[in-house]
Amino acid sequence: MKHKLITLVFPLVGLLTILVIASLTLGQPSRAQGISVRGQLSPQANVGTAFTYQGRIIFNGAPVNNEICSVQPTLWDAQTGGTQLASSSQTIVNPSNGFFKMDIDFGSNAFTGAERWLQLKVACVSDPNAAQGTVLPRIRLAPTPYALSLVPGAYVQDDSASPGTAFSATSGQTWNLPLFIATKIAGIWGDSRFNDGVIGTSQQGNGVYGYSETGKAVYADGDAHVDGNLTWKAKTSHVSVSPAAFIPNRPPITHLNLGYTLKNGSGSSAWWSAPVQLPHGAVVTSFEACWQDGNTDDARASLVRRPLTDLNESLANLASVNSHGYPNTVISGCDSNTSILTAVIDNDNYAYYIDVSLPPHTANEPMEFYGVSIDYQITEPY
Repeated sequence: MKHKLITLVFPLVGLLTILVIASLTLGQPSRAQGISVRGQLSPQANVGTAFTYQGRIIFNGAPVNNEICSVQPTLWDAQTGGTQLASSSQTIVNPSNGFFKMDIDFGSNAFTGAERWLQLKVACVSDPNAAQGTVLPRIRLAPTPYALSLVPGAYVQDDSASPGTAFSATSGQTWNLPLFIATKIAGIWGDSRFNDGVIGTSQQGNGVYGYSETGKAVYADGDAHVDGNLTWKAKTSHVSVSPAAFIPNRPPITHLNLGYTLKNGSGSSAWWSAPVQLPHGAVVTSFEACWQDGNTDDARASLVRRPLTDLNESLANLASVNSHGYPNTVISGCDSNTSILTAVIDNDNYAYYIDVSLPPHTANEPMEFYGVSIDYQITEPY
């Protein structure tokens, strides 16, 4: 009579089950949502990648008892056919009333969230087919419910009854965090006393992506280091130049400069110049001059670019504005120009300054200059 070897498997086992057991052993909360493992694990206490498997061997309708058997596990990606993904060491077991327990280790890359099937080849001493062993039908490895939140691509959410940190992990020795940090609530919390609390890497996308409707997408309470280029969405900023910075182009010119106002006291129009520091790579969007004008002649302010190395290249007037007052009609205000020639600032090859031409200031025809404001957009530090 031909003997048949069968195995009855208890639905006890799975790699992820061990993770939950380890969490319970360490006294940590076992929740499908809001998982927290903090301050209890260390590299010396790593649980490894092996998991426990339990089954029962029945031979000729009776459980095998106190008999040497060998069990060879392999891992597959399908119930039949498919590809073998990994194997574990052959294990010698001695069943008691048919029951046996063994550790299976398929390594760290075997479980990625896709379905996996366990195949066993069993051989016992009393089995006539012991030399070849009996390959049993494959068994689907199913995760335990709580461990589903740890598979790749899983969605982890905090407990809605008591909102808090959704996932946190600590590496290395515990240490006392500042109170205002320790009480923070976060989507992901990474804590390390000596190493990196959180690391994000990506070959083509974003290593770390942050978004916030009302707070900070990324917040650093301390020094921040970027090994690469730091950029951001274009932000508008401003620089102003007061009359105090302006000096006559061809002194001596009779004038009155009180820092906040500049008046031409000579008998004819005259020029003043002042340097302006704009960030390299910034894009100038507006040039504006402010004055009080009741003069027959207009005042004029210009943003000028001068080459630093190519002296054969002429000066470039990037933007100009004129005043628009009249005798007996004094107008106080600002005039602006948003049509900027060569708006991108290139401090490697050019220097920038402002020229102002003012007609004479008199009691009947006043002309006062109050300064210049430049708007620009910037997308990176300078």
